[in-house]
Amino acid sequence: MQIKPRQLLLAVCVSATVALTGLTGCHTEGERTQGRALDDRMVEHRVKKALADDPLYKFPDVKVQTFAGVVQLSGFVDSQEQKQMAAQITQHVEGVHEVINGLVLKPQAARQAPPGTPTPTGYPTGQRIDADTAPPVNAITNTPPAPVTTPENAPQTNPNQKNQP
Repeated sequence: MQIKPRQLLLAVCVSATVALTGLTGCHTEGERTQGRALDDRMVEHRVKKALADDPLYKFPDVKVQTFAGVVQLSGFVDSQEQKQMAAQITQHVEGVHEVINGLVLKPQAARQAPPGTPTPTGYPTGQRIDADTAPPVNAITNTPPAPVTTPENAPQTNPNQKNQP
């Protein structure tokens, strides 16, 4: 039996088409399949919704990233209790296999104090302090630094006068 060139070409084309079609379903996004990436997006969406629906905290400064069912929380919270609560809420979401809690407590000055409570730098409660316009303050004593004497603001002296004690 002799194979004709036309039949050989047809067999090669059909084989190549079948092989390429089979490999198309194996496309991966980085190290995960498209299906896994979709699952991760769904888990991420459910975690964000669960955090937003919490009756006590809304977690506006928490970012959620998911990879292969591992959820990483990052951002800022006001208290250690909020940090633990965010991890606990996340752990109970369907599709979450592990939680990496990278949440950080907000700096003390950035947290909202009760009304009328003076802040360490003497600014009104809740007011943002711009580092470029705020006067410098010694963090230990909470006092402004001593003035620096420069040639422009130095006391005027007469070079002909002698220094007297």
